[in-house]
Amino acid sequence: RHAELVLWIKEKAQILGVDIQDSASASLASYIGPDLRVIDSEIMKLSLYKNFTNIEQVDIENFVSNSRQQNIFKVVDACINRKLEEALRSSSDLVQAGESPFGISRLIERQVRLLIRAKSLKESGIRVPEISKRLSLFGYPLQKTLEQENLISFRELRVMHDHILASELRVRTGHMDEMSSLQTLIAEIGTILG
Repeated sequence: RHAELVLWIKEKAQILGVDIQDSASASLASYIGPDLRVIDSEIMKLSLYKNFTNIEQVDIENFVSNSRQQNIFKVVDACINRKLEEALRSSSDLVQAGESPFGISRLIERQVRLLIRAKSLKESGIRVPEISKRLSLFGYPLQKTLEQENLISFRELRVMHDHILASELRVRTGHMDEMSSLQTLIAEIGTILG
């Protein structure tokens, strides 16, 4: 369970002689889920980076790979909730943080595929623990994917996927640069759901 995982993270950090903020350990548990080997590796990496002092929330956001996925959830959430300005702003923030526009498009595509699979599994009567296993999603990413899946129909997901492919084609054929194509894609997704 999440609370036990948070406690395990704190104990592991303590064994290494590192302090970890409560919010940082909770975020680490949410981002990674119950994969103790990966959590152990992330704690070691952060401990080395912080010279065995204090791991903070900002360190988790900047250095734990799954935190990037949380930022993609913000973009997809904003599109689903018809908040195009917020989606465009969030994608721009990701680009300024060093993510490529093409990388963001790929992460949006990955999330759309996860939503399609999650919806298909739920409609087949598969329970959440089994969905979690089949999608290899745990904690926060699983929770957000299932929340988003409830808000979108199969038809909308198919159209979103078509727009993602069209966006990739625009870039590959040189009709648009990566950033313009990403912004167009976000606007298209928002229109589908509008």
